[in-house]
Amino acid sequence: MHEDKESAMNFLTQVSTTINSGEGYSAAPLNTEDAGSEGWKIMAKYFQILDLRGLPVNVAQTVWHTQVRKLVMGEVDRQPTSEELERMKGQVRKAMEPRAIGLSTALILPTCGLCLGAELRRGGLETIRNQSRPNF
Repeated sequence: MHEDKESAMNFLTQVSTTINSGEGYSAAPLNTEDAGSEGWKIMAKYFQILDLRGLPVNVAQTVWHTQVRKLVMGEVDRQPTSEELERMKGQVRKAMEPRAIGLSTALILPTCGLCLGAELRRGGLETIRNQSRPNF
């Protein structure tokens, strides 16, 4: 939508003025490769670009937990070390400072299922996607 403002018409004609983004992928933080193709790496730069381009709707952005976890730990299937957990907290804090509203995760995903409360609860809004998990 930041590239084509016309794509917001379906939201505006249905009286939606705010989009909550960040489930399954968040605008930041990004690894170096993705940052090269997007034009930003951190949330502050993403919001700066949105502000400069202007959008016809408001954007509420959450930080995708798995994205932060992969950025810090890679694709490993284990609990984070104390150092990795601190780095993840720092990434989330850095993403939330400019305007991200919270953390988003899907506990059904393999790496998210290993999450401890300390890995998820950092203040702000916490959204948990409950998919295919009937007794959660």
